Amino acid sequence: MERLRASSVTESNQHIPLQPQNIPLWLPSQIKNLGDVPKQLQTIEWRLRLAQAYEVLDMLRSHLQVRAYLYKFKDRFVRGQGANTRARNTINGVQVKIDAASEEYSAAYEALLSLSVLLLEYSWKEELHPLMPSDIRDLSEGKAGESEGKRTISWIWRTTANNITTDEPGFLQDRKFSLGVKSSSRLICYRYSNRMVEIACSRSPLYRRSSTSEHGDVTNPTLFQLSSRGVGDKRLY
Repeated sequence: MERLRASSVTESNQHIPLQPQNIPLWLPSQIKNLGDVPKQLQTIEWRLRLAQAYEVLDMLRSHLQVRAYLYKFKDRFVRGQGANTRARNTINGVQVKIDAASEEYSAAYEALLSLSVLLLEYSWKEELHPLMPSDIRDLSEGKAGESEGKRTISWIWRTTANNITTDEPGFLQDRKFSLGVKSSSRLICYRYSNRMVEIACSRSPLYRRSSTSEHGDVTNPTLFQLSSRGVGDKRLY
């Protein structure tokens, strides 16, 4: 370790002073066979890198879905030069996140390759693969040259952390718990916004009169009834 640290400092002194963000950490995946590293440290980084790879793939899939939605929204609703410029800037911002997630996954994959030789771990290659530019595409996008009825799904959409098996029961359980919390919070937000729309419309005298004349005594309409009567009509407010 001292020899590796000294070599990095010597190389930096030849041209440019070594900046803090450029100091190599010399993790077990970077050392490889250049020095003796306890197996416990190698196992710790292995677990961290494996979790990082699955988490980054989850982020990448989310960003790809957002980008696909923005493209559809732009083509359908956006008109005018200014609006198209703003929409394009938003899409470029999502693309930056996609590129960052791709680079992070590639770094995690390279570390797993280095550690797998030391720890004799090879089963992970059945789930994780090298990330090529052709693999970074939305669920509805096929490879270049594929016809409409013969599109293939990228492997990133078939890889999930649920298939990991380890000796420790708590491995990656936090990730599953966080996904469950997100789903529950979305449901709560939907019910809350639904209720707020119902309350806002029920307080409008014009809406109460139209609801009573058309459907009898309706004091607490559902969201389906609101949508069928035109909630977006400004006259209701």
